[in-house]
Amino acid sequence: LPQQQQAVLQLSDDFNSQSKDFYIRQQAFRDIATLSGMDSPNANIALVFQLMKMLDPTSGVKEGEQAQVRNAAGVPERIRNMYNALLTGTKLGSKERADIRTTAASIYRTSSQEHKGRIDHFTQQAQALHVPANLVVREAAPDMTQAAQSPLDILRGTGGR
Repeated sequence: LPQQQQAVLQLSDDFNSQSKDFYIRQQAFRDIATLSGMDSPNANIALVFQLMKMLDPTSGVKEGEQAQVRNAAGVPERIRNMYNALLTGTKLGSKERADIRTTAASIYRTSSQEHKGRIDHFTQQAQALHVPANLVVREAAPDMTQAAQSPLDILRGTGGR
């Protein structure tokens, strides 16, 4: 039994470690869903910042500071430049806001699909150990499960309904 407990703990740690980027993206996607309905300078900065988190969950950029290549290497230059321009007073147009929503939805859909595969894999591992999967796997938040099928609906506030 102690060996089985150790195996469950190791599987759970592995699942959490491999899921870290997904959970960062999931939170950023939630924030984008909220921020995309606001059109203020601070909301625009936060909106692009959250997109950068989706593109590079391990980015070293802190909200409100300039995004440089060294601290946001995984973020395309165009997005870094947009973010840096917002810090100096530039405004987002409706086209840029729509592009952010579409990009976020696409990233979230892909990330959700990958996470579903991860959940399936670790659920099978738990079953092989004859333990409940919920001891190993943390599902995506219930309010976001529909977003995997229709993330743009979440961003539009329709929730796929």
